[in-house]
Amino acid sequence: MATPAADMHPTYQPQKREDFRIALICAIKEEMEAVLDAFNEEFPSYGKARGDPNSYTCRRIGKHNVVLAYIPQMGSPKAAMVAASFRMSFTGIHIGLVVGICRGVPKSLKGEEILLGDIIISTTVIQIDFARQFDDKLELRDTIEDNLPQPNAEILGHLNKLKVR
Repeated sequence: MATPAADMHPTYQPQKREDFRIALICAIKEEMEAVLDAFNEEFPSYGKARGDPNSYTCRRIGKHNVVLAYIPQMGSPKAAMVAASFRMSFTGIHIGLVVGICRGVPKSLKGEEILLGDIIISTTVIQIDFARQFDDKLELRDTIEDNLPQPNAEILGHLNKLKVR
């Protein structure tokens, strides 16, 4: 299979929806504004598949052509619906990232204070049904590994790369 031109040339503009490889999903205005500020170039609308209820913005971050979807309301069910519909219109997506504000993490696992502007990269997702929030901690009802599948190898590779200084 040939390498897409987007991997070879930083100014490649996608010709069709299938040319996009990275999906970003945001729920609230502040998250969307932060992501939109990171974009370098705006593309015209590529439309969407019939029956896809999502709203999209197609742009570039660095050399990566990225499509941003907006969750209509906060919550896991709405996010899941957006993610499911995404693949209807953008069939070439290889990785999807939920970008958001982390409001409930006062300290890192090492006890370091987390401040406004710090970037937090999660290595897993905890469905709220599997945890109980107390004033000073979040207690899992079981281990993460027992409840949720591990990310695929590509995502794990990216996570390990991000851990390197």
